[in-house]
Amino acid sequence: MASRSRTLLFLQYRNSFSRTSTRHRSNAAAAGFAAAGAAAITANNKQDGTRFPSLDHSERAGLIANEINGSADEVLVELSVLPPKWIDVVEEVEEVVERIRGKLSELEALHRKHLLPGFDDRIGEEQSIETLADSVTRMFHECQRKIKRVSNESQATAATSKQTAIFSKNIQTSLATKLQDLSHQFRRTQSQYLQKLRGRETRSKDIFSAAGVIDAAVDSGDDELDAVFTDTQLSLISNHEREITEREKEINDIVKSINGLAEVFKEIQDMVIDQGTVLDRIDYNIEQTAVHMEDAHAQLQTGAKYQKKAGAKLCIIALVLVIAVLIVALYIKIRSRSRSTS
Repeated sequence: MASRSRTLLFLQYRNSFSRTSTRHRSNAAAAGFAAAGAAAITANNKQDGTRFPSLDHSERAGLIANEINGSADEVLVELSVLPPKWIDVVEEVEEVVERIRGKLSELEALHRKHLLPGFDDRIGEEQSIETLADSVTRMFHECQRKIKRVSNESQATAATSKQTAIFSKNIQTSLATKLQDLSHQFRRTQSQYLQKLRGRETRSKDIFSAAGVIDAAVDSGDDELDAVFTDTQLSLISNHEREITEREKEINDIVKSINGLAEVFKEIQDMVIDQGTVLDRIDYNIEQTAVHMEDAHAQLQTGAKYQKKAGAKLCIIALVLVIAVLIVALYIKIRSRSRSTS
């Protein structure tokens, strides 16, 4: 049974929630609603012949308390930002990834069943394996297209919100990593199945060659017996050729699916490498920011020291100037006295 993961949507709601509020004035509507409710309750009470004061009071009360700081006309309404459109695409990718996991388990079971020894016709099983492998390959291509769509749509909203851009990059990396792991598993499953098919074909050829040598070494005793052996040999040859043709066709189909998956895997690998390059640039920028912050802190400390020393220097300069003025004044005074005495 398929299920939808709502974790990414929840995280987007939580990260994009803004505590912006608006005052919604609804005194007319509230008054009309209250009046209508009161009239209905009064009519019911008159019809039943009973009165319920507490019920009247509770029915008039609003579901949300609308009295804030003594004002009964204003209601605080919380608003939140809607998530971007590519969140739906991310959920679709998650669903396809879960379907791929189920298909891979089913494909492995079909491989094990088909490799069991038997004498029945296996054409139906081979067709089922081929159809399932093609379906898995198509789903890989579908996931790849959807991840590219997420990248394109997130780039359109990156200019408005930096946090949304970072969030989308992390989601793309996570999806690409999941898809890369599944493609590894699919290629490994197909490669193992291909090796086992080739090994069984080699064993069949060896057995057939040994049977041919034994048949050639047997003496021809009776003509009827020779005819029977000849018919048996012909039937074995035809069956063996048919099996070889079917195996070669199946092997070619598997090789074709592996080649198609290799292209998807290459593009996913390029996407992961691009994301890693972006993360490396972010780490480098953070390291450079830390280095510049340390240099700025050292410069600020040096500037603070210079600023503290500037006051003392100003005081020293002022004192030197005062001393120089006093020396000049004293010199002038002494000289004037010497002139007066002479």
